Amino acid sequence: MRRIVIINPQNGLQTGMIICTRGESGGYVSTETRMAEAEAGAKALHVDYFQQLDFPDAGIEVNTANIERLIPLIRACAPRTVITLHPTDYHPDHQAVSLLVDRAVFVAGLKKHSSDGSDWHPTRTLYFTGNRRTNRMQPDMILAIDDVWQEKLQAIGAHKSQHVLGYKQHVIQRSLQYGALVGTQYGEGFYFKQPLTIAAIRILFPTRKK
Repeated sequence: MRRIVIINPQNGLQTGMIICTRGESGGYVSTETRMAEAEAGAKALHVDYFQQLDFPDAGIEVNTANIERLIPLIRACAPRTVITLHPTDYHPDHQAVSLLVDRAVFVAGLKKHSSDGSDWHPTRTLYFTGNRRTNRMQPDMILAIDDVWQEKLQAIGAHKSQHVLGYKQHVIQRSLQYGALVGTQYGEGFYFKQPLTIAAIRILFPTRKK
C-alpha cells in the first residue's frame, strides 16, 4: 500500500488516508502517542488528505452507524481507487474495516449522497493484508517497491510503539518475500475481488530494450 501512496504524489496524483481507530487498546503507550505516530506516518507518505476516526480499538463493529460515518468522508474524496484491508486478515478490526469500507463505498456511490445528483463509483478496490496468519492466498498483484523502499521504512519508523511487537521486522520480511516472487528485492502484495482491466497491451507484452 505504501508504495502506491508514495508514488502517486510523484506522478501528480492525490492520495488520502483514513485510519479508523486511535489504538487505545494496545496498552503499550498512550492514545495520544498512537495518534501522533499515525499522523507522523501519514506525513512521511505525503498524503493530501488524512483523517483519524475514533472507532473503538479492538471492538469495531460492522453496523449502519459506522458505515454512515465513512460515507461522507469517502464521497468528499471520491477516489478512483480504494485500498483497504483484506477481509480474511488476522486482526478482527481489520476484518471489520474491510467489510465496512466495501459497504460504505457502495452506498456512497448512490445519488442520495451526492451534492449534484450524480453517481460515483471507484474504478477498482484493492485489498492488502496487515497480517497473513489467517490469509494463505498469494496476492493477485505484486508491486515492485525497490525505488521507494527508504520512504516506506521512514513511514514504518514513525510507529515506534509497534516495534515491540515485531511489526517493523514483519513488514520487512513480508516485503522481501513478495519481492522474491517477482524478481525484485522488495514487493507489496494486493488482492482483487473483480478482474483487473488492462487497457495497454504492452503491459502484458513489453518490447525488448535495445
